[in-house]
Amino acid sequence: MSTLYNFEKIFSLVGQSLEEVQASEFYCSLGDPRIEESAGDKYHSFIDKGISFLFRDDRAQHIQFFSAAHDAREHYGKYDGPLPAGIQFDMTKVLVRDLLGNPDRLSRDSLRSNWDIYNQKENALHIDYDLDGKAISIVTIQPQF
Repeated sequence: MSTLYNFEKIFSLVGQSLEEVQASEFYCSLGDPRIEESAGDKYHSFIDKGISFLFRDDRAQHIQFFSAAHDAREHYGKYDGPLPAGIQFDMTKVLVRDLLGNPDRLSRDSLRSNWDIYNQKENALHIDYDLDGKAISIVTIQPQF
């Protein structure tokens, strides 16, 4: 099984040092990132692969997987690998909740944001939907809150 498809290993990258993440098979399989820095945060973006890492204090804070329908500042390509927990970008919010159950946290302002958070072992799965809940736009692996 390729590391690209092993979400246990990918989930474990959150919280690891920049050096540990850069040495991981998953990170190395992505090619060369575009690296940007803002207010001490470092963004390692794999635009064509639809993946972004955020590092704060040289620790991985989150990993994002983008669909083609996301509304991000950058024009990421669509991540075309499997997503964790059996979800898919074309799933509606209702289908995700049928699959994963009630979220641990959810957005309250559906006019500006539409998301659910599911705690998964040590980290959390943050699922952003389009505003009408018809599809997933971004999947983020992040620390639990």
